[in-house]
Amino acid sequence: MPLAFLARAVALLPWSSLGRWGALVGAFVGSVLRVRRAQVEAAVERAGVPEAKAVARGMYASLGTALFEFLWMVGRRSSERSNRLSAEPRSTRSDGLPIIRMTERAKEALGANRKEAQASQGIVIATAHTGNWDLVGCAAEDHGIRLAVFTKRLRIGWLDRFWQRERAARGLGLLHGDGALREATLSLRAGVSVAVLIDQAPERRVAVTEAPFLGESAYHDLSPAILAQRSRSTLVLALARRDGDGSHVVDVPLVLEPPPLPSRAWVDHATRSLNAALETFVREHPSQWLWLHRRWKPLPRRVRRQREVAVSPAVC
Repeated sequence: MPLAFLARAVALLPWSSLGRWGALVGAFVGSVLRVRRAQVEAAVERAGVPEAKAVARGMYASLGTALFEFLWMVGRRSSERSNRLSAEPRSTRSDGLPIIRMTERAKEALGANRKEAQASQGIVIATAHTGNWDLVGCAAEDHGIRLAVFTKRLRIGWLDRFWQRERAARGLGLLHGDGALREATLSLRAGVSVAVLIDQAPERRVAVTEAPFLGESAYHDLSPAILAQRSRSTLVLALARRDGDGSHVVDVPLVLEPPPLPSRAWVDHATRSLNAALETFVREHPSQWLWLHRRWKPLPRRVRRQREVAVSPAVC
């Protein structure tokens, strides 16, 4: 497969060079092809974030770097299989430094490196397209975190097979289709944490709430809070950002516990709190968030046929 060969070639590059290659690809996509460039700058300006053009350039560079990082990870896994590289922790860079670092409160909240016997209940992890979300998810197992994510199939079949296969090979559970909600609940009961993206516009008219986000009213998915409440699981917001040395820092700025009795008021409050904390992060690190999404689009006119329409989380 061409992507597999490309990944092996990228894996030969030093980790420190990936940012430069990513910036070149990002500049081509954002400044030459100008893919959604006007939309990105307009969203940044509407949010009141200064230097919209610079933020946009940084975002495209970050996205390009994320592509190279993912291929580098895939290529290293292939190389380790064939013993062409010495065995190292898979979340370690070629210079021996860690790819993923966690703050102390992230380690505590996410249960990093806890023994499997202690993992009696998983947690619901609300997250977003910040830093390199795919890379961080794939490195969860290296940090002792059993993780499953809601995902969807890409339209391009061969690309989807490559993407899903490589994520699964890193120990990442993939939840999709009509039975995804039931699988998520069972996973939480088995001590597997479940990640749900909260920064995309909902694709349905139910289980949503409206609240301000980055300068404009937006619809927010209630799924993470509903799932946490139904499963009696802790709900956390976990966000990653790329640090100056090229590593990724994961932090948990918010931890929420569901009430003893089900409460729609708590679900609404938790959802608004999650998105307010995400907005704070985006304002502090604007180029680390994916402004490409049509985050503020209206709800769909028709409700799509879904067996689990009450809770059908955003996917990644």
